[in-house]
Amino acid sequence: MFGYSTYTFDDGSSITARYAGAIKDGKAKGEYTILSGTGTYANATGTGGFESVQSGFKGAFLYDGRFIVKTP
Repeated sequence: MFGYSTYTFDDGSSITARYAGAIKDGKAKGEYTILSGTGTYANATGTGGFESVQSGFKGAFLYDGRFIVKTP
């Protein structure tokens, strides 16, 4: 799987990242590459990752994600 996601924070800053990963044995796992940012994260670069975790709600998907952000 792959795609793009944008995360917007309370102060209006945002990070846009590309993700790529796979689903194996019913669990998703992948990596992020930070493409851009705004506000506090203007010109940000970096990496990250994510893993699916069990959700207590039927049909809901929950992920544990993390970023390593570098700003100029």
